[in-house]
Amino acid sequence: VYDSDLLRGLDVNTGKPMLADKRVRQAMMYSLDRQAMINTIQMGYGTIADSNFNPIVTAYESQPQYAYDPAKAKQLLADVGWKPGPDGILVADNVKGVAKGTKFHIVITNYDASDQTATVVQSYFKAVGIDSEIKVEDFGTWVGENYGKDPKPYDIATAAGAFFGADAGAYGTLYSAGKFSDSRMGYFNQDVQNLFDKARNATDQKEADGYYKQAEKILWDELPNIPTFWPKLIFASSKRLHIEDAQVNTSLLSVFTF
Repeated sequence: VYDSDLLRGLDVNTGKPMLADKRVRQAMMYSLDRQAMINTIQMGYGTIADSNFNPIVTAYESQPQYAYDPAKAKQLLADVGWKPGPDGILVADNVKGVAKGTKFHIVITNYDASDQTATVVQSYFKAVGIDSEIKVEDFGTWVGENYGKDPKPYDIATAAGAFFGADAGAYGTLYSAGKFSDSRMGYFNQDVQNLFDKARNATDQKEADGYYKQAEKILWDELPNIPTFWPKLIFASSKRLHIEDAQVNTSLLSVFTF
């Protein structure tokens, strides 16, 4: 059993008024019992994410954890202006960009009908007053509907993962590719963009990683996507191979070339 550089999580369309406030995305993170998700979805084979960067990344730095805290999630949602309706589902009272009385209803796009992630997330969201439905759609169709589009039609999507090896610069395709139309989360923060740009022009890795770490602190606070866990990879081999003596590269960039 090996750690991998695959990050599982949820992509959030930050261009949608219901999801635009970072406190809503933080509330969603607090609403998830991510260890229970690992136990359910991965049979225990996984590690709770504490960064948008995988530990294999040279700029990785553990961030303050979002613990499972439904009460805090509800408080954050109330601070944004969401109030519980008669059925327990939140309705907009004073939410920027959302008409008063609108129910907090989202669609969770799931790429794989056999993946339990969307169903598990749906139950956690409902517990804090967020109503959701699940839409199964293949990834290629989702890409065609959302990449390069402004606005994007989706609300939240189960992210199969991000794996870029040890280079934090590759994460720029997620977080700093361009304003709204290029980022798959519809996310753009000029400070993050500037930090990625400085890192790319840095003269050595240590200097670059310093900029990436600053960017990560912003991303962990704003949560344009919600990191849930890093799944572990399980390899099986004949005992004759003595795999325990081998140097196994568990980066999915390598695994997928087998």
